Amino acid sequence: MSLDRFGVESPDVVRAPVQDRHDKDLKACPECGQPVGEPTTLKISGPVVVDDVQIDALITRAYRCRSHAYDVVLPQRVGKGAPGYGDEWTTVRVQFADERVRHVAVPNRVIPE
Repeated sequence: MSLDRFGVESPDVVRAPVQDRHDKDLKACPECGQPVGEPTTLKISGPVVVDDVQIDALITRAYRCRSHAYDVVLPQRVGKGAPGYGDEWTTVRVQFADERVRHVAVPNRVIPE
């Protein structure tokens, strides 16, 4: 069930993925516990960016849980500056649904100069 058919776009819920305590490679949705598969490049609509940057949508590497009437986006964990992603990526700080602020990897080209 979704409000999309009525022209209402709900903001994405941004959460940190959780790991299975028996299988560290398995990532799951913290809202429902369902496995979320492999990460892909996703857009986060309406992120709460706490850095001094104006961005309406972020592009990042993340998991998505489709078990909800709304999108739950689970960005991959990354250190400041996204050192494992290469020179074309950096990070911005985003407030997640649990109100914690975490670094999220974004391509340099989406950061306005």
